[in-house]
Amino acid sequence: MSGLAASTKHVLPSGVTGTKAANGSGLRWNTECNLVMAWGLTLPASIALAVVRYCLFRKLRVVVLTFLSHRTRTNGRLLSGPR
Repeated sequence: MSGLAASTKHVLPSGVTGTKAANGSGLRWNTECNLVMAWGLTLPASIALAVVRYCLFRKLRVVVLTFLSHRTRTNGRLLSGPR
């Protein structure tokens, strides 16, 4: 064992593909290509999604902190609101 994490979504299709290839029974290359592409795109797509979420939450944090800082400087009252 290599000690690497293995998901059932990776192991099961690999086992079926290996069995079909060994038996010579109806291996569909189109399906296999789709599986390989999905596996190859999972990590880059996850990274891209994480970067987008990080940037959005960081921007939201700055906006919230700026708002709270402004309220603290004005003793809890908004300057544009009624007094």
